[in-house]
Amino acid sequence: MTITDTGIGQSALRELSLSLRQLVGEDSILHFAQQVGIPDITLRKYLDGVQPTADNRHLAAATGVNLNWILTGQGSPYLRK
Repeated sequence: MTITDTGIGQSALRELSLSLRQLVGEDSILHFAQQVGIPDITLRKYLDGVQPTADNRHLAAATGVNLNWILTGQGSPYLRK
């Protein structure tokens, strides 16, 4: 199921993909996924527009990134410490 199947718009889908691509950066998808504790296939699906799940919490916790930023692209990427 894609994000657009759930009624979440294309812009949210693009923001999620862009946010995740920015987080992955120059790292390999496999290595980044291992670092944040999710299967690499899950990360690949997110990058391809498959609906996000609770795994986003792992991404946020492992990277210190604002979950809202991951999902919407809005706000500061990193949480204040």
